[in-house]
Amino acid sequence: MNFIKTKSVSLPHIIFDIANELKATVKENCGEYSIEIPTRSGAGVIKMNTFKNGLALLQWDCYFHKTVEFQFSNQTCHSLKFLYCLEGEITQNFQSETEPRTMAQYQHVIVAPTQETNYTIRFHKNKRIKLFGIEVVREEFLCKIDYKIPNFNLPLENVLQDVKANSFFYYQGLKNLELADMYGEINNPKAHHFLDKIFLKGQAYRLLSHHMLAFIQETELIHKENNLRKAEITLIKNAAALILLELSQPLTIENLAKRVGLNPNKLQMGFKTIFQLTVNKYIRKKRLERAKLLLKTTDLSISQISEEIGISSVSYFSKIFREEYGEKPSIFKEALKMKC
Repeated sequence: MNFIKTKSVSLPHIIFDIANELKATVKENCGEYSIEIPTRSGAGVIKMNTFKNGLALLQWDCYFHKTVEFQFSNQTCHSLKFLYCLEGEITQNFQSETEPRTMAQYQHVIVAPTQETNYTIRFHKNKRIKLFGIEVVREEFLCKIDYKIPNFNLPLENVLQDVKANSFFYYQGLKNLELADMYGEINNPKAHHFLDKIFLKGQAYRLLSHHMLAFIQETELIHKENNLRKAEITLIKNAAALILLELSQPLTIENLAKRVGLNPNKLQMGFKTIFQLTVNKYIRKKRLERAKLLLKTTDLSISQISEEIGISSVSYFSKIFREEYGEKPSIFKEALKMKC
């Protein structure tokens, strides 16, 4: 494994640290700093576009012949980072943690290391990586904003205002294809570099807002799901009990939801959470379990058992019983008689 260390306290100079470790040169044009990966190390490019508002756009489109770990020491400028993996997979390590964190394709991450934290990103050998980052130097960024941050989201507000990087923050989001489309647009430069710069600055703000919006939406969704499990788990179990009591009756999601006091969507979500089955699959499973029990313990005919579990078609009952247990109910019943 190769290690690339950075110690610079400003964003542009981090690129020069990386170039120095790779024994490569840095090209600069209109605030864009780029490094071509030397062929002895791999292939591809690392770019950083800096803007005069505390924002920078970092792009990694490369692979390495050996696993490479980029080490950002506690002396490094610890900006607030909004990362997105468009292709491949990386791992991240923090000094205070023993287990690495994996970032998969299409995932987004928000990370704010502290001043005392050593932070590393690992690129695995011969794996092409397209990694993007919106870097926010918080003190500079907030100085350029001519209005106070509204109370739009307390965790984000706190991490933005932590200009001295005193508190650690990490959030690993869901896969987000909308961000994939937006970052994909960056790979299609315009004809004139000056126009590129205007385009990229606009994109940096747009991407920053979408990263924040994704965080807000996902954390609100998690909160709602937790509330469902805590507050409505009893109602969901009541619905399951009704199903067991009324297997011979017609059962619908809408009717069950109404009787227990939930809307159909919440009932469906609850069954998937608690039983890992949809409502209809849960009903079918319990009907077949009841049918199997009746075949073992009664002398009811196949048609009577079918009626007893709420299935009017004997042929359909035979079909789904065979799908579940590997043989028709009539054969299952005959086999039981032979054992006796």
